[in-house]
Amino acid sequence: MRCAVALVLCLHLPALESAPWSTPSPDIGGLFAAVEASVLAERTQRQRAQALPAGRWLTVRATAYSPHDEIDGAYHVRKGARWRWITADGRTDVRRRPYGIAVPRLAGGRPAWPFGTRVYIPLGQGYVDRVRPHDRVFIVDDCGSAIRERTEQTGVLHIDLRFQHEDSARAFAGAQGWRTLAVCLLDD
Repeated sequence: MRCAVALVLCLHLPALESAPWSTPSPDIGGLFAAVEASVLAERTQRQRAQALPAGRWLTVRATAYSPHDEIDGAYHVRKGARWRWITADGRTDVRRRPYGIAVPRLAGGRPAWPFGTRVYIPLGQGYVDRVRPHDRVFIVDDCGSAIRERTEQTGVLHIDLRFQHEDSARAFAGAQGWRTLAVCLLDD
């Protein structure tokens, strides 16, 4: 039995060393790279082919806040225990819906865009980069007079994006304190 195994090994050993599958060839590595590039290109093409939402596209200047930061946190504490985490629409609890949009408060207290307005913010602009298109829709649920003042001072429409964490809000705003975004007010 030992002789038979030794004979088989001796006979097949040189064949195994020269077998094309024994060492990866550069062609196979190139094949995997080509397949991966093809899959990524197809995915990108599909994403571009998806229709942009119907609505009114605007360019806005976006600042960021968190109800947990020093300034906004102090404001929310002053509102009292019952209303501390509720936005200006009177319904949204920021602990349950941590992301949302605040718009300028007009004279008389109305928001510049009605509460409940659905706003599409495309992927790649730094605000909650979720991939699925329906996860890119945020609701106007807050407003403020400071946002109106910024809009009046600059002549550019300002919105204030709510973040769950203060660090995320600061990172979004960066050194200048705001970003320019393309947003779409969705048709209902």
